[in-house]
Order: sequence, then C-alpha cells, then structure tokens
Amino acid sequence: MTALFVAVLERYLLAKYYRRERILHLRLYWILVGVSWFNSVIFATPPLFGYGKFSCDSTGTSCTFLWPSIASGAKHIGYSIPYILVCGVIPVIAIFYYMGKSIRLERIFYKDEQQREQSRLTQSIHAVCVATFALWIPAAILVGWQWLPLLTYGYRPHVPPALAIIASIASEAATSVPVLCFIAGDERLRAALLGRMRKQYALLQPERAKRYLNRP
Repeated sequence: MTALFVAVLERYLLAKYYRRERILHLRLYWILVGVSWFNSVIFATPPLFGYGKFSCDSTGTSCTFLWPSIASGAKHIGYSIPYILVCGVIPVIAIFYYMGKSIRLERIFYKDEQQREQSRLTQSIHAVCVATFALWIPAAILVGWQWLPLLTYGYRPHVPPALAIIASIASEAATSVPVLCFIAGDERLRAALLGRMRKQYALLQPERAKRYLNRP
C-alpha cells in the first residue's frame, strides 16, 4: 500500500514541479523510497516482540495478519489500530486524493509530446492502483467477515470456503497482475521491452517503431 502511495505521489509532484525534474530526481526519489522502507520496517518489527500476530491464511500458502479480539490484550489491539490507519485507511485516501490532483495538473500543464508520454505513464500507474484495490476487495470482505464479529461478540465466525480461497488467490494475484497491466498499458515501456527482447522493433507498427529507434 505504501509503495502504491509513493508511486502516485511521485506522479503528482512531477506534475506540480514539472520544470524542476532534476531537483526532484536528486531529492524526491531517495526520500520516498526511504520512507517506504522505513514504514515497512516499523510495522514488521513489533510482531517479533509479541505486538501483533501473523499466521498462515486458510490455504496455508501465504502469511496474513491475525486480527485480534477485545480479549487479546492491549499489545495486539495497540498494534492493530496504527497498522490499519497507517497501512490501510490513510494511504487509500491519499492515493485517490493525489490521483485526482495529478490528473488535473497534467491537463493544465502537459502540452507537448514528451509531457503527454508522462501523462500516459501516470494513467498506467493509476490503473495499477485501481487493479490492485480491485484484487484486494475479497480480502477486505474476509477481514470484515471475521474481525467485526470478533470485536463485537468475541468469537471468529465460520468463513465460507469459497470466500477464503478467492481472497487468498486474489491477494496473491495483486502482486503480479497489476504489474503486467502496467507493462501492457504503457506504450513506451512496452516498446522498449519488445525491442530489447527481439533486438529490433519489428513487433511494433512502423509509425510507432520510428518514435523509439533514435532513443537511447
């Protein structure tokens, strides 16, 4: 989630400071990558010391967060609330907010062909975010199905096997399917990959291949 937010924020800042890309290159990317890794370390460390629990999902193929009940104690609940806010609610709100801001700025400032290519890259990244969220919907339904009764009544209800399997498969697909959509959707990246794999641009239409032949 943090990585998606970083990607969307980068597109917004490039649109806002589109005449100072080199300054952004030197400062912005290192800061954003550092913040993303720092956030991951912060929330991956407490479970090693008993704050929060992780376990295998219903299929036994991946690790998932074990949502606590009221009786779980302050250590687990105290970890869960910041985890939900910082790694879930806040990034989702911020992602859609900066998606709208970047689209509006690009429509105002991006006029030439090179800037339109940046706009197409932004659209591809936004499509990745939407596809990822769509694949996480079954997991979100599963969490609500289990956690709300757990907090209210203190027990974990039976989960339909189909929902458990679909949620696990969709969550795993969220790590690869959006990336494939990004590669397929971004014309310049697709052209570069096809050109390097085939050592030429024969797979592209001639009028499109000419746009990339003279580029490094």
